[in-house]
Amino acid sequence: MTRLDFIPGTMCDERVWATLRPHLPAGCSARFVPLQQATSRRAMQQTIARESGDPAHLVAFSMGGYLALEHALSHPGQVASLTIIAASARGLGEQEKTQRLRTLELLARAPFAPMSPARLAQFVHPERLQDADVVGVMQRMYDTLGGEVLVAQIRETMDRPSLVERLPEITCPVLIVGAEQDRLVEVADLQEMQRHLPQAELCLLPQTGHMIPLERPRALGEAITRFLPRTGAA
Repeated sequence: MTRLDFIPGTMCDERVWATLRPHLPAGCSARFVPLQQATSRRAMQQTIARESGDPAHLVAFSMGGYLALEHALSHPGQVASLTIIAASARGLGEQEKTQRLRTLELLARAPFAPMSPARLAQFVHPERLQDADVVGVMQRMYDTLGGEVLVAQIRETMDRPSLVERLPEITCPVLIVGAEQDRLVEVADLQEMQRHLPQAELCLLPQTGHMIPLERPRALGEAITRFLPRTGAA
């Protein structure tokens, strides 16, 4: 049985993958990397190294996708495949950095509060904003993980140097999954990643926002199922 190691994004835990699991191949097991327990960048990197297989089939979302690329560059012999979901090798855009700095400033002077409707709208396609299976899960993860996790994850992952020039060093098969309406990750960034990675394929999902695992679990599962035979995993 092939083990897939799932790495979550900012303010996410294993719940972000719950609706994807039924759409994974029958011969796969899932292990969830508890990235939310790490309070420093180094601890995040150590958690990925400790909790993932050797060789690992990493399935990583958003912030977790960037960290998975870092892990593959640091541990080239330990990664059998990468599935990178809604993540750019260029790190955060300037608008998102500004938003996160504002969040840190707000948390320094006010109590932690639920995610605002305006912030939710930045992550989710407009057609899914009333979908409890998407927004409800996001809000519950956000509320459960709380302010300390949010501050740690923003502070420790704000600095994301571009990895684009190093991508040719990643020689394992890579599946890049993106959303055409993602307001955080540009399609052009994903296309650039595909050009620089020696064994990469790109899957773009229409009518979808940033929260691909929650918004389009079936389509994501189908993409992973098609990809895995290339990796020798299934």
